[in-house]
Amino acid sequence: MAPLRSLGLTVKVSGPAGFSRDAVNVFASINGTLPLATAGLVFVLLIIIYRSPIFWFIPLFSVLMAEAFSRFCGWAIAEAGVTVNGQSAGVLPVLVFGAGTDYALLLVARYREELRRHESPVQAMRLALRRAGPAAVASGSTVIVALLCLSLAEVDGTSGLGPIGPWAWRSRCSRCSRCSRPALSSVRA
Repeated sequence: MAPLRSLGLTVKVSGPAGFSRDAVNVFASINGTLPLATAGLVFVLLIIIYRSPIFWFIPLFSVLMAEAFSRFCGWAIAEAGVTVNGQSAGVLPVLVFGAGTDYALLLVARYREELRRHESPVQAMRLALRRAGPAAVASGSTVIVALLCLSLAEVDGTSGLGPIGPWAWRSRCSRCSRCSRPALSSVRA
C-alpha cells in the first residue's frame, strides 16, 4: 500500500463490504439527528395547528411515550436474534412520530367536535374514540401488514424492520390512545 500512496493512488474497499461500511457510517451519523429533527418538526407543526400554549403537549407526550416503547421493542426483537441495524433503528422514530402525530390529530379534532355537542369531556372522548377509532384501526392494520411484508426481504436491514415496525406501530396506537384520553378529557377545547 505504501508504494501506491507514494504514486498518489489510494485503495478503497468496494462491493458488499464497502457498501455495508458506508451504510453503517451514514446511519450512525443520522441516528441522533433524525429523531431530534423529527421531534422538532412535529413540535413546530403542533404549535401551528393547535395555536395553544399547552394543547400541543398532549399528542407530543403520547408520541414520545410510544417512541420509548418502540425502542424497547427493537431491543427485545434484537435480543431474540432478529437483525436490527442502523437503517431499521433510524427509520423507526420517523414512523412512530409521523403516525402517532397523525392519529393524535385525528382523535383531537374529533374530540373538539364532540365537545361542542356534549358538555361532559368524558362523554365527548367516548364518542370521539368511537367515531375516529375505526379509521385509525383500519389504517394502522394496513400499515402493519405492509411492514410485515418487509420481513420477507433478503436484505437484513430491510427484513429487520419487518418485525420491529408492527410492534412500534401497535405501541404507538396503544400509547397514544392511553395517554391522550385522560389528558384530553381534562382539557376543554
